[in-house]
Amino acid sequence: MLWNRDFNDLSLQACKGKVIEYGLSDAMSVVEHQMAMQSDLGFDFSRVAFQPIFETDGRLHGVEALMRFVGNAVQGSRNQQNSMERAVPRNHVSPETIFFRARESNWIMELDFYCREQILQQSASAQWKNRLFINVCPESLLSPHHSVGRTDGLVDAAGLRKEQIVLEITEETAIQNYELFARTISHYREQGYKIAIDDFGSGYAGLKMLASVQPDYLKIDRYFIQRIHREPVKYVIVESLVNICNKLGIKLIAEGIETGLEFHSILNLGIQYRQGFYFAEPSFELKSLEMDSCFQEESVAEISQNGSLYHF
Repeated sequence: MLWNRDFNDLSLQACKGKVIEYGLSDAMSVVEHQMAMQSDLGFDFSRVAFQPIFETDGRLHGVEALMRFVGNAVQGSRNQQNSMERAVPRNHVSPETIFFRARESNWIMELDFYCREQILQQSASAQWKNRLFINVCPESLLSPHHSVGRTDGLVDAAGLRKEQIVLEITEETAIQNYELFARTISHYREQGYKIAIDDFGSGYAGLKMLASVQPDYLKIDRYFIQRIHREPVKYVIVESLVNICNKLGIKLIAEGIETGLEFHSILNLGIQYRQGFYFAEPSFELKSLEMDSCFQEESVAEISQNGSLYHF
C-alpha cells in the first residue's frame, strides 16, 4: 500500500495543467498553492479507499472512491516521513471536516479537483476497467471558474474512459440556481459521464434535485436502510422510491447495508444494486477488489435466525 503523493512530489506534467487552469507563472507556484490549501484545511496527505457496489447476482458493478485525510505530519528526515506514510495512521481527519473547512474558506473547488485527481491516479495505477463512482460537490460545478475540460483532461491522462466514470452529486448545501446546475450536469452527460445522486433523502438531496438532474443512478441514504426490516415507515418510503425509479429508468442503489436482515429487505423490494459493510468494507487495494469481485449471497434460512425476515 502506498500513500498518495505529497504535493511537493507532484509531477511536472500535472503541474503544467494546473498552471494553465489557475493562470500561475510556473509549476512551483502551483505546488505552493496546493500546499497552502492543505495547510488551511488541516491535512498533510491523503489516501483513496474503494468500496464495492454489487449487482443482484453478486457480480461487481463498480466501486465508490472514498477519500481519507491525515493531519499532523511528523517532523524529521524524509526517511522518517516515508516510514510514517507506510504505517497505518492514527490521526485521521474526517472528510466531512475537511469539506466543511473548504466551504468556509473558499477552497471547495480546488479540493474537489484535488480529490478527483488523486482518485483517477490511483485507478490508473491499478489499471481499473470497471465503473468508478466519484463524489463531486455541487458548489464546484457551479463555480464560475469550473471547467468540464479539466475533468476530461484528468480522465484522459489516467487512461480511463468517460463512460466508466459515475459522478456522484451530494447536495449538502442548498443549490441557488437549479437551471445552471442542470445545464452543467447535462454537459457532463453529453461527454459520456454517468450521473448519480448520493445520499438521497438526506440534507437537501430530495425530489427537486431528482427532477432537475434526472440521474442514471439514485443512492438511497443509509438512514433509510438501517433497521428497515423493523421500521415499516422506512420500508414504505424505500418501496415508493423503487416504484419511482422503475418508472423513470433510474438504477437504484441501497447503501449502508450492515446486516443480513437489512439485505433481505432490499432483496424483497427488488433493489438491483447494493453496497455496505455487510458485503465488503472499503479497501485501499483496488486490484484485489476486481480479483475477489463476487459476493456469495447467503440463503434466507442462514441469515434469519428467527425464521422471519420482517419484524414490524
